Order: sequence, then structure tokens, then C-alpha cells
Amino acid sequence: AKAQKESVRTWGQHCSPNCACVLRFETTLDPKNHNIILSASYDAKKVVVMTKSNDGESANLTPVLTQKSGTVGKPMLKQCQCSTIHKLAKTVTEVLPGLTLNQAKNQMEFAGNRSSPAFRYTVLSKNDLLPKQNVDD
Repeated sequence: AKAQKESVRTWGQHCSPNCACVLRFETTLDPKNHNIILSASYDAKKVVVMTKSNDGESANLTPVLTQKSGTVGKPMLKQCQCSTIHKLAKTVTEVLPGLTLNQAKNQMEFAGNRSSPAFRYTVLSKNDLLPKQNVDD
């Protein structure tokens, strides 16, 4: 019989449509203890893009690709400077340890069936990440 691993690494990532940052979470699970998350970390990168115009009027953002002869390039990345992404990701990585993987999925889904606009508004509000409104408006 195979010996069970001491820990298992998992990851998930998502690209923000607002700032073009790719956020990747990585966790270490304890498979002997109901997949409880032992540790969590994140990395946030921004996709380097250029504006490309085909017809002289409309412009599209296109990822800048690495160049290597004979292969398709990969998107170039740089560090993400989006404070909202970093604040939310830091909060998530602080909350994850001690939860099971299923508990984390149920509690922290920010997009999809479990996430309403009201939920997203509340998360942003509690973290003081809502856009500031002008008092004169």
C-alpha cells in the first residue's frame, strides 16, 4: 500500500476584469485530518498588455507575449499594484488556515451561485474598498 502524503498542495486562480491582475491562491492541506488547510498564500501578477488597432478606430488590449523561436509565447507578467486585490487576498489567506477545503469554498466564493451582489458589496464595504463618493454629488 502507498504511504499517504504528509500534506497536499492545492491552488486556484482568477483574473480581475477591472485591473487585469491574476490572483493565485495556494494552500497546503492535511489529508489525514479532513483536508484541513494548514497554510495559505497568494501571489498577484498583472498581465502586460498593449493596445492594438486593426481598423484605425477600435482598439483592443492584447497581452504581450514572450518570444521563443518555434513556440507560442506566454503572457508577460509584472507585480500587481492593485490595493483592492492585495487587501482582499491578504484577508482570505489569514482566514483560510483551520478550515476544511469545502468550508473555504462555501464561505468565500466571490462569484457564482453562492455570491450575490449584496454579498460582494458587504465584503467590499467591510474592508473599506468601495469607491469614494463625492459629497457634492
